[in-house]
Amino acid sequence: MKVQTNFNSQLRTKYNPGVKAKPAFRAVYSPKNYTKIRSLSDYIYENSKGPRKILLAMYKNSGEMLNNWVTFFGTAAVAPIFIAFNPISKEDKNSKEYTALRQPISGAITILTQFLVMSNFNKMLDRHAALFGIDEIDLAAKPPKTVLIPKLKHQYREYAAACTVNGTVPLKKKDWINARVREIQDKAFYKTLDSLRDTMDDSKLKLEDLVKLDALNEKRNSCYKDVLKDEFGFKQEALDVLPDYDTFRKKFAKKICKVRELDFNAVFDKIDARAMELAKADMEHCIDLESKVKLQTSIVRNELLKKLKNAINNDAELLKYDNLVKNGEASEFQKQEFKNLKKKLKSELYQNMLDELKPDYDKIIQIPEDKLTDEQIIKKDVYEKLKSRAHNPIDELKDHGLTLESARKRVKIKKYLINKINRSEAKFKGFKDRAGVIVGLLILPATCGILNWAYPRIMEKLFPKLSAAKAASKEEKLKKLAGDSNNNAKEVK
Repeated sequence: MKVQTNFNSQLRTKYNPGVKAKPAFRAVYSPKNYTKIRSLSDYIYENSKGPRKILLAMYKNSGEMLNNWVTFFGTAAVAPIFIAFNPISKEDKNSKEYTALRQPISGAITILTQFLVMSNFNKMLDRHAALFGIDEIDLAAKPPKTVLIPKLKHQYREYAAACTVNGTVPLKKKDWINARVREIQDKAFYKTLDSLRDTMDDSKLKLEDLVKLDALNEKRNSCYKDVLKDEFGFKQEALDVLPDYDTFRKKFAKKICKVRELDFNAVFDKIDARAMELAKADMEHCIDLESKVKLQTSIVRNELLKKLKNAINNDAELLKYDNLVKNGEASEFQKQEFKNLKKKLKSELYQNMLDELKPDYDKIIQIPEDKLTDEQIIKKDVYEKLKSRAHNPIDELKDHGLTLESARKRVKIKKYLINKINRSEAKFKGFKDRAGVIVGLLILPATCGILNWAYPRIMEKLFPKLSAAKAASKEEKLKKLAGDSNNNAKEVK
């Protein structure tokens, strides 16, 4: 079970309130669904090649530093070509080449300066988001990677040394660090979640706080034509030619509102209100279904624990080991033996439980998803959730309480935390991008000063012939100007 990020959008709902044939349950975050999506995303990214890999990397690392690298590429690789082969310029070939080489040097100095300043600036912001609990950009429940990496690099050296001593092959540094980052982020998430579940009153949570932005945007897109028709008297033939919501708002809305003498803000307030109501209805339905899934898994867990206890009590050997362990009298061999026997028993009980549920599941999966009832969806998801935990039976099943109210509370608070993290990440990214532009402009004078000082010295060192040719050309121009000045002075006399 993992924490959601903004790297990939979840499956989106097409559920309409009152119609149970297409519920929203799969559209809203669940640990099982997200784990599959994240694994698929990782697989696609790691196995992509060529242009696709480049585009995915650019999307994944989009931000101010990516803009700087794009600018560097343009300055260092593209601009010199146009300068060196500019047919309009009257300078000689050597002068053009000398000027053209200024561009890659300029780009290198700029990117190095930007990288040193911006990377440290971004790390400082990441530490504030992770450690100082600023509400709108609070990422304590999902600390940024840059905050964790310095410590993990030291831990990797210890891990690699231990592998060498044990004679095992260590994981690649990048893979090990990425896995540890996710592990630490998940621990931080569940630590925060457990704290909220202990202290937060879920009755004070509004559905608006749980609705995801992409779900709200989808509802805007699906309902805006209905709002225009119901609230503002648009005809169906006029609505049929309108594009999607985003295009309508950005390109056509102001003009249409002006022609029809409608208040632009009032129109979109109505659309937002309708979209929020639809999104809230989806969320309510989703919470209900997911709560019932969690309740059923908790009931199964409780029954399995009872069966496990009864099986131990009815087996003389297991009961003997159990009493020795409880009384602290078991040897290490007895502890390990009891652990192995208990693990085997858990697996048998768990498999028997799955076998009992499988016939209903096999029937359900034959039905098209858009024809499933709520009850069938719950049975299907309960089985799939239990099946996914079969590698560590019983122990991985969480206790969500044995009442629908307790399960509902846990679902709502988890959705609240996930949505809070996503909103914080989005706001934080926007803030970093804007701050990056400002910092970049502030360090620009220093960058220009360094370039003006370093450029002639670098050229003299690396390209002495071009430097000499440029100096000669400059001197010749100065002499010509001086000669022209003298001639003009004689004519005046």
